[in-house]
Formats: sequence, structure tokens, C-alpha cells
Amino acid sequence: MAVAALAVLVLAGCSQGQGTRCEVMDAASTAEADALRESCERAVPTIEELWPAWTGDVPIVVSTSELAPGVAAQVEGRAVSHHPAEEDRVLVGAGVVAQLSPEGLDLVMRHELTHLAMRSTGTAPIPLWASEGLAEWIGYQGVTDERSERAADLQALEAAVSEGRWTRPLPGPAELGNNETRADAYTAAWLAVSILVDEVGLHDVTDAMRPTGGTASDGNGTRESEQPRSADDVALTQGFLQRVGISGEWLEERWHTELALRAAVG
Repeated sequence: MAVAALAVLVLAGCSQGQGTRCEVMDAASTAEADALRESCERAVPTIEELWPAWTGDVPIVVSTSELAPGVAAQVEGRAVSHHPAEEDRVLVGAGVVAQLSPEGLDLVMRHELTHLAMRSTGTAPIPLWASEGLAEWIGYQGVTDERSERAADLQALEAAVSEGRWTRPLPGPAELGNNETRADAYTAAWLAVSILVDEVGLHDVTDAMRPTGGTASDGNGTRESEQPRSADDVALTQGFLQRVGISGEWLEERWHTELALRAAVG
């Protein structure tokens, strides 16, 4: 997935159109920079509607190497306790643009901009699965065909449950950060958020994630790959679901039911 060597070209290093919010740096070519900027600009209106307090620009940096296995892009920056993150940027893995269709790139961009927007204002204390699940939900909302239902992903997750390789509905930080469990963990988080949105509506779900009491948390760490402790995540889950108005027991039971139903449809 490495990017081929390219002669230094100022125009290839940065692409920013007049009146836009997205700036691309260190791209391997003008075409790559344009693809990332245009995808970012397509994602901005969706994220503005999701998280109205977000007003900042979007710095996008193309890495000189691949990111962790299975990771196309990630948000990184400096977290400040009880305040919005600072100096956030979207880091895109080398070669990702060439590997993805425009729709696939848009999915990735919607996911990452969801994180960027939430971190820019801070959030209420929320578990990592809720943050990743919402970003996944927003990402897949823009997919225009049957892939938006994630049938293959759900079938893989159901198989993991049946075989005892997946033992709890809500993924913890360890599962979300592990290369071997990441795919199932993100699907599980997406399914949980999908259930919550279906039950109480997107507004109530995101409202439970917004800063409370005039102070903002630092989100989910300095980088997406730096995860909170599992014990913290359990307490955060309890608090988050209480704000949503859903019990953990109900969500876990519904999660199993929905997994079986949706996997069978595929």
C-alpha cells in the first residue's frame, strides 16, 4: 500500500480551494490531494448537521507509510483534559486513495470527520464503542446501495458469536484496538448505535454525547488508537445509556436479536 516515489511538487503537497474547509498536505500527487479534498468537502455538510457546534477547518495529512492493519485513516491531535482537543488532523494512510472507490473514500471521510467534529467541542463522558459506533453509522448512512446494511460484516460477527469468539455485544477498548478483533468490534459498535438510533432517534443519541455542565471532556484520548481502560469504559457505558434512556440489559438483548435478524437477511 506504499505510495510510489514522486518528485517534489508544491502543488502536489497542498490542495485547498477558495472558500473550502478542507486542506490536504503531503499528498503524493495533485490527483490524490484533489480526491481527498473533494471527499472531505462532500462530507462537511453531513457532519455540520450531525454536530452543529463544529466550525473548524479540516487539516488532512497523507502519511508516508501505512497505518495499523485495517486502518485507512485516523484522527490525531493533542487532548486537553476537560477541554476540546487541540491541533487535530486527519491522518490518511499511504496508498489509501488509490485502493478505495470514491464512495469508499467518502465513507472513511464521514467517519473521521465525525470524530474530528466531536473532539473539536469535546463530548460528555462516553464509551469508546459509542464514539466509534456513531462514526460508523454516519459513514454508512451515505452508502447508496445494499452495502449500507453490512450483511457480510453482520454474518461474520454472527459466526464469531456462534463459535464463542465474540462474547459480549458492546465492544471494549481492547477489542476495538486489536487487529484481530477490530473488524467485528466496529461492526458490533455500529449495530449498537443503529439500534439506539432506531429506538430513540439520532437527536437523542447525539444529545447524550454532547458536553454537559459547561465543560467538555477530552473525548477518547490524544489519538484514536490510544484507548481508555476497560473499567472506565464500563462506567462510561452505564452513564451514556442512562442519558439515552435505555438500559444496558435491554440493549444487549436487542443487540442479539437484531444481529440474528439482519445477518439472516443477507
